[in-house]
Amino acid sequence: MPKRPKGSHWNYRFCCETVPDGLGDHEEVWTLREIYYDAEGKVNGFSKEPMHAQGDSFIACAKDLAKMQDGLQGPCYIIDGSTISEMPRGERFRKVLARRMRGVADG
Repeated sequence: MPKRPKGSHWNYRFCCETVPDGLGDHEEVWTLREIYYDAEGKVNGFSKEPMHAQGDSFIACAKDLAKMQDGLQGPCYIIDGSTISEMPRGERFRKVLARRMRGVADG
């Protein structure tokens, strides 16, 4: 694993991107990604592939999953190819996601 520059950090965030649907059209897909920040807190990268919970034990995997759930509390991002931008807070997709997640949590 490469050494991070001093002051840099990362966290999990939910991202929306438009991808080919295999039928000649496109669809919006939500994924969970690692988002990387520089020492000033500005986004300077994201994981190439969506993330999944993992660990070397059940407890480690559960802790990773808890960190992923924390991603719901922060901003969502829009991925367009190799670029990433913060989704405006009022964006309708964020509201839809929040409603769906409440429904999942409520059972």
